[in-house]
Amino acid sequence: MTLEPHRPLPELEPCERFPDAASAMRWFDNEHESLLAVQRVAAERGWHETTWLLARTMNYYHRRRGRTADELTVWHLGLSAAEQLGDKKKQAAAHTCIGLNHVEQSRTALAREHLGRCLELHDEDDFEARAGAHRAIAWALEFQGDFAGALTHALDALEGFRKAGLEMREAEALNEVGWRYACLGRYAEAAAYCEESMALNRRLGHAEGEAATLDSLAHIAHHDGRHADAIAHYHESLKRYRELDNSYEEASVLHHLGDVHAAMNQHTEARELWDRALTLYQAQGRKNDATSLAEQLGR
Repeated sequence: MTLEPHRPLPELEPCERFPDAASAMRWFDNEHESLLAVQRVAAERGWHETTWLLARTMNYYHRRRGRTADELTVWHLGLSAAEQLGDKKKQAAAHTCIGLNHVEQSRTALAREHLGRCLELHDEDDFEARAGAHRAIAWALEFQGDFAGALTHALDALEGFRKAGLEMREAEALNEVGWRYACLGRYAEAAAYCEESMALNRRLGHAEGEAATLDSLAHIAHHDGRHADAIAHYHESLKRYRELDNSYEEASVLHHLGDVHAAMNQHTEARELWDRALTLYQAQGRKNDATSLAEQLGR
């Protein structure tokens, strides 16, 4: 619950409590191997609910640390458990996470298979679930360079979250729509959506949503030639991600911040930031990102 305060897990007793996200992340760092072992035992013994819940519990930790291989392992066990339970919602959640991790590893066919299955499993009137599926498909299409397709699915996700009355997800979806407009070079529309997202994130106290939106606003400012604004937004985004101990997104923001300094011919600053980002990419097993940045450093 500490890592996802706006999407609580089912209450468990006894339940570990943490004062902040950084403390929770340290606990997961220390206990991660034990949690993987416990899930394997649960799967072997047919404790299907526990097996799925452990996959769900480790989800945000794996995302924040960039542990794609571990995420695939736990969600394959989680999917099998959900199928044994006959629970369509749990199956869909597992397909979504597996699909997104295949995207991360450039396994396009597998990603499409799982994400398509996710959308099929949800009822037409389950607006939240279908919006989540559209959101995942948008991310996959963006990764493949289909920004127009990603925008279409991002807009579908935004509509679904609004119909479901979920302001937190609406705030995130507003930013994601804005980001896709920015990827298409439509910066005025991008800024409008991202500014609406920022206002909603701040009202809701959604720190991670703020961090993501600041990253988008920085990108927009950079491509508008407002480098000072871009640098300020990126530093604020970095601050929030570090408070959340989200090293995955920290790496991405360091990379983007280096790009701004390079555009300003501040090559020493750019190289320092890119070096730090590359170290994190390599530690997280983000091969495509690491390769691309290494080539950038070489140039």
